[in-house]
Amino acid sequence: MHDTCVKKEKWNAFFCRNTKIGILKFDSLDGDTMDRSVQPVYIKNYSTGLVNKLNNDMDHCWDGVYTCQKRRTRFIAQIQTDKKYTIEYTGTPPGKQKFRLSEGMTGTGVELRI
Repeated sequence: MHDTCVKKEKWNAFFCRNTKIGILKFDSLDGDTMDRSVQPVYIKNYSTGLVNKLNNDMDHCWDGVYTCQKRRTRFIAQIQTDKKYTIEYTGTPPGKQKFRLSEGMTGTGVELRI
């Protein structure tokens, strides 16, 4: 849970008044990015107890009747800036990756450990 968030039981959600929430996107740039499975991936913040389990995006093609089972190794997570996070892969982490943090929010960034 992020700072200033309040759980709303009726919504089955959290309500947050926090200007330090951003979107972290990270992709594999390895040659097997469409074929290798490394999910689920966990983003953890040990000081707050946050554990966020992430899975890949949807299939990226259609073979007529069935999906082709090709998924880009890409993950998207909501995080709070000014925090330290650990990213834990359940498969071998990609050798080359690209990380992006959404623009427009306040804060100094994040520290990521893989």
